[in-house]
Amino acid sequence: MLSHLSIKNYATVKTLEIEFQPGMTVLTGETGAGKSIILGALGFTLGDRADKTIVRPGASRADISAEFDISQIESARLWLQANDLQSGTDEHLCMLRRVVNEDGRSRGYINGSPVTMTNLKQLGEMLIDIHSQHEHQSLLQRSTHQRLLDDFGVDQKLRSSLVSTWKQWQQNHQQLQTLAEQASEYSAQTQLLSYQLSEMEELNIAENEAEELETEFKTLSH
Repeated sequence: MLSHLSIKNYATVKTLEIEFQPGMTVLTGETGAGKSIILGALGFTLGDRADKTIVRPGASRADISAEFDISQIESARLWLQANDLQSGTDEHLCMLRRVVNEDGRSRGYINGSPVTMTNLKQLGEMLIDIHSQHEHQSLLQRSTHQRLLDDFGVDQKLRSSLVSTWKQWQQNHQQLQTLAEQASEYSAQTQLLSYQLSEMEELNIAENEAEELETEFKTLSH
């Protein structure tokens, strides 16, 4: 559940703090009142594309953070655990933050740790759905299908164990690929050195022959 939204220097908003209570919350207002700005700011914390135009004129950066209560969202807790991004104070709280500088560069954070936009999107899909025309329809995403199926028929401890095992396998697989690439480079270097050594042996260069050739070259040059 979204529990708090903080918006600073985003679009036309200088500072805005919103506390959300359990239950249904309705935001109403006339066209241009700022409803879309609030949803847009929330979308940026979930990994939406950002550019310098979102920074309020005269400000150096936009800073948006969203706090979620994930006590009832086990998939999010497992994801945070698998990626070592849990909150240091309360495992049931999760803070997403996005900072966009006036030059358009942006940074994302989960519970204070810097992350990629892909990380924000992956976690954001577990935390909230923003339903608008043709956007963020989680029921159309394969990852949602898998999560719903797992929630229905898979033991949670088994799933947690599988996530940890899969992460370890990915790390081992990456290490294996790195070692294979290094072995290939070493093999190519060995072949090159062997070829160069073979050519030198065919030349059958005698002792001090290089110095004699250099002396002869200097003599002929004059």
